[in-house]
Amino acid sequence: IHLGKGSYINMGATLLDNAPIRIGADVMIGPNVQIYTAAHALDADERIQGVETALPVTIEDRVWIGGGAVLLPGITIGREAIVGAGAVVTRDVPAGARVVGNPARILPARAEGFHVPTGAARFFPGTRHKVGPGRRARRYPYHRYTGLGCNHF
Repeated sequence: IHLGKGSYINMGATLLDNAPIRIGADVMIGPNVQIYTAAHALDADERIQGVETALPVTIEDRVWIGGGAVLLPGITIGREAIVGAGAVVTRDVPAGARVVGNPARILPARAEGFHVPTGAARFFPGTRHKVGPGRRARRYPYHRYTGLGCNHF
């Protein structure tokens, strides 16, 4: 296991290192993330005999992996990609992409000038939109706007 400078692995992470796991610099790995390099044969007879393969997992620099995500053997997460909480990554993630779901799928690129809608500002400090007198603040879950399912930027 190689861990780059400034990277962080939260509690409860599982790293099965039958093959190399390379984690770049400034990577954030959330709680209960599972990184697997080992895989068993799909054929039942081979599996019972103990046939196992191992493929390396590479996480490039400045990646954020949300809590509970699962990374399967042989994948590469590109630089500055974001893996949403609970995603199951079954194939490579391009640099700068955001993936969510099971199996993980790439979200469309964010449009320039993205902002949090009016009414959500009280939950997102620093936004331009404020909840003024006479306006009812509605609660907008964070994942509705980013697809990440987390409570911070």
